[in-house]
Amino acid sequence: MKRRIYLRMKSLEEARETWLARFDPNALAQAEEIPVTAAAGRVTAGPVMARRSSPAAHQAAMDGFAVAAAATFGATPDNPRRLALGEEAFPVNTGHLMPPGTDAVVMVEQVPDPEADPITVEAPIFPWQHVRRVGEDLVMGEMVLPEGVEIVSWAQGALLAAGVTRVSVRRRPRVGPVGARAGNFPRRPWPRAGRVGRGPGRTGWRGGAGAWCRSSRPPVARPPA
Repeated sequence: MKRRIYLRMKSLEEARETWLARFDPNALAQAEEIPVTAAAGRVTAGPVMARRSSPAAHQAAMDGFAVAAAATFGATPDNPRRLALGEEAFPVNTGHLMPPGTDAVVMVEQVPDPEADPITVEAPIFPWQHVRRVGEDLVMGEMVLPEGVEIVSWAQGALLAAGVTRVSVRRRPRVGPVGARAGNFPRRPWPRAGRVGRGPGRTGWRGGAGAWCRSSRPPVARPPA
């Protein structure tokens, strides 16, 4: 048999052009739907839209007291406003939903005596001050992720915050390389003299590149007696 000598390596660009000329990656990468919690490292098969706004309701952005901003207008240290708890001022912590009729939060640090009732407000605040409004991060129907991007940890969080629990992703490619060396025989604990055993290294880098790997034994030429 004629010996083939390989003296010239193809560049990455040449190899990519050869691959793309023979295969259509988009046709090969069919879509499947999986839970967002299991989608780390996968690639979106299409745009993903928010199913709800985030936040879905007005939330306090500071610890303090939720109030109607207009009730504080004109307040000064010499002429403060006094707001009754449970009627005009409502204790809240960061993340709490804003009570009906309130549109601002007086920071607890700005209240001289947070335990008093009524509380004393010595400076005015403007509407929506220290409040996370509906849709501040994402609005329902807005695109969360475009097609063809890798889903990383922060993207999983964004999808879940937008009410997306399942996502369409491209299927992992299945890779089955064929050894080119005559001495590449089925794996044994210790190859016999004159033979080269197959190690698991290639499975590792294929898996790291996102491929689905499964050990198999394709037909191989048997060694001479």
